[in-house]
Amino acid sequence: EAYERDMRKAQAIKLYEKAVSLDNKHVPAYQGLAASYANSEGTEKAVEILEQGLSQVPGNADLLSHYGYYLRILKKYALALKSLQEALQQEPEHETALRQLGFLYTDQGKHDEAIKARKKYLELWPDGGNSWYQLGVNYMSLYDKDKEITNLTFAMQCFDKATENIKDNPDPYYSLIDYFSDRGWDAHSLY
Repeated sequence: EAYERDMRKAQAIKLYEKAVSLDNKHVPAYQGLAASYANSEGTEKAVEILEQGLSQVPGNADLLSHYGYYLRILKKYALALKSLQEALQQEPEHETALRQLGFLYTDQGKHDEAIKARKKYLELWPDGGNSWYQLGVNYMSLYDKDKEITNLTFAMQCFDKATENIKDNPDPYYSLIDYFSDRGWDAHSLY
């Protein structure tokens, strides 16, 4: 992990592989190895590593949720959904699986489903500023489609929640400025 943080991918991969060879059921080693390979050799290699991990530790919610994430990145949505749902069957409140489920549905334009997943996530982790932002984007997508003022109102409430618990991190503001600027809603960007 220290090598990974220092952007020394080759050394990180070597040590993650050694960890897996010493303990083929070590879930964090598979996760670290998959992330290192995703950044160096590509997402397909990360998927292979997680498949190896799941063959050794079948049904592990952490591996399943990361596997679902990388499958989503590859746009293999049906397989990603299956993996995330299996992770949630193992652990119904698995943070990564719930968060990824929201992204998966959003990627497919299934905003109603994304909203359900994000609301469940936010019931458990209400301080997730980025999740409030993403929920707002889902509601705005519904508003764009149906022009229902309630969807716009919910979106704006979510955007307000996204900035509620900020301490020294202006990133949610930058996201909102970019979002509203891209829409041409300059007054909202200024606000």
